[in-house]
Amino acid sequence: MFGRTVFVATYPPRRCGIATFTRNLADSTGDHEIAVLHAPGDPDVYPSEVRHRIRRDILADYLEVARNLNRSSVAVVSVQHEYGIWGGDDGEFVLDFVGALTKPVVTTFHTVPQNPSARQRAILVGLVGASAASVVMSQSAARLLTRIYGIAPNWLDVLPHGVPNLPWSRPTRSSPALAWPPDR
Repeated sequence: MFGRTVFVATYPPRRCGIATFTRNLADSTGDHEIAVLHAPGDPDVYPSEVRHRIRRDILADYLEVARNLNRSSVAVVSVQHEYGIWGGDDGEFVLDFVGALTKPVVTTFHTVPQNPSARQRAILVGLVGASAASVVMSQSAARLLTRIYGIAPNWLDVLPHGVPNLPWSRPTRSSPALAWPPDR
């Protein structure tokens, strides 16, 4: 349908929310691979879907992986953004990475600071500008991007993260083994 997607983020066995999010997102897509952001001290062994390793603090790694992706059959690059997982001051190497790509970029913003530093603001605005699509996981994050960062609402997609708020309903059957519903 869309072709191969490469996800650029932290990834298990690293234990962090974005690594878990990325694994779950990648598992729900078709043909994909991972470009892992590897911080000093991270585990050295990754699953087979990790095809690229970017050492967080080595700018040359970002540029080399971008060149390799440009020459590959990858159709889209999914960037998971949180300032602390990317190298450089406030994660500024993300801009070098997306600037070197010729493939379309879809960026998911995991953190949208309410009071960003000038550098954080510039990075986020630059990343939105370099992306074919920008995703946030809440309406409040979208409002912050519009109000504080000056991003036009039509440049943002809100894809809620987490469990949907479903109405509670009493089960129609009970399980004797679980003693449900409880006797009252």
